[in-house]
Amino acid sequence: METKLDYITDTKARIKLLVPNNEILPIYVKALEKANIVLNAGKINKKEDQFSDFVKRDVCNTFVKKYFESTLKNLDLVPISKVDFNFDPWDEKQDFEFTATFEVKPKLVQLNYSGLEKHLDLSSISIPESMIDHAIANIQTQKQTLTLMPRTTPAEVGLLATIDVDAFVAGKPFPEANARGFQQELLPENSNTELHKGVLGKKVGEQFEFNFHYPKDFQDSKLAGKSVLFKVRLVELRKAVRPQITDEFVRELFISTPQSISHPSVPKTVLELRSQLKTDLQFTLEQQRFLKNKEIAMRELAAQNRFDVPSELLKNQYQSLIEFETNEHRKSNSPLSLEEHLRTKKSELLKNAEYLVQCALLVDAFAKRFQIGLDPADFESYYQKFARLRGAQVDHVRKTLGNPKFKPQVAYSIIEDKVVEHVMKLSNPKLKVS
Repeated sequence: METKLDYITDTKARIKLLVPNNEILPIYVKALEKANIVLNAGKINKKEDQFSDFVKRDVCNTFVKKYFESTLKNLDLVPISKVDFNFDPWDEKQDFEFTATFEVKPKLVQLNYSGLEKHLDLSSISIPESMIDHAIANIQTQKQTLTLMPRTTPAEVGLLATIDVDAFVAGKPFPEANARGFQQELLPENSNTELHKGVLGKKVGEQFEFNFHYPKDFQDSKLAGKSVLFKVRLVELRKAVRPQITDEFVRELFISTPQSISHPSVPKTVLELRSQLKTDLQFTLEQQRFLKNKEIAMRELAAQNRFDVPSELLKNQYQSLIEFETNEHRKSNSPLSLEEHLRTKKSELLKNAEYLVQCALLVDAFAKRFQIGLDPADFESYYQKFARLRGAQVDHVRKTLGNPKFKPQVAYSIIEDKVVEHVMKLSNPKLKVS
């Protein structure tokens, strides 16, 4: 068998195969003899020459499949598109010849990453005490209790007001803008709003009203351009009571709050809590910087390694982005129709699709160049890191991301991180990337 491989473009290959007559003819003769038995038995109503052509095509198709698959393996080629087979009717006195044309990943022989460190954020990360204080304050807010105030208490800054609102347009009720049990925290930064100014000083049961004119381009078309009279009644006032941060509070906190990951030890004192928060903040900021540097690195690698992307991969990625945009549009209150929205986004989506395919092919090429693969432990490390960053339970993350539906996406993310880490370290050996 003779094989010839040609690259029509960097992403399209054509294989030409020639099967010697002395190899295909005996197979055809045997197949024809067996088929004639069936034909002579009268089970198939075909003329002999028609039947011969049918058997010939069937034998040719069998040879095409057999030799194409073995040739792909020998040439280490993987089609990423539908294969276009082409062959003329075979004359049993001649050799059998066919071609197969298909898209492949481009061969990225020369991979560039020089000067990458010039574009990365290499600043040191330190955690000031004020950041830890802020984290402590967030814990206090999460654990605060709301105490109901006496009805004679006037509303003041710092309280949580519950109100009922009735709306009117041109003197007529406008129920679309009504609200019941709406909660408004009376914060200093909101003191200039009409609602905030109206609530201050009021007692439970008291009412006030104010007018508001909505701009013509307001996202809710029912309110856009309308002047609305709001009549507001104060239903109740509550005061947030934040717990004091003591050693006892810390111990109770970690009894009632499951850990997202396994820390070396569970904090039992305020000092230990502050130390753990500092460690967690350091980890979070380092991961955020890595994600930022990863985006910078991938864009720089894409700029340094330009190539045409396979049309089939581009089409599939573009379709995925279309589906995402369609779902997002359904959730929005955009005045544009879906068709108009997609039309305005088409150029951007095509550009993004091409970039994403380029990144995926670069990650694959760099992984092969530096022999970067997956270890079973990589998945567990990814689950732990994912849970820690999002404050989630590791078991829940492991169950969700370990689902076969998400496993390929997780595997790609792991390889992508490892490739970027490796390339960034090559560009700056002193750089701590994760």
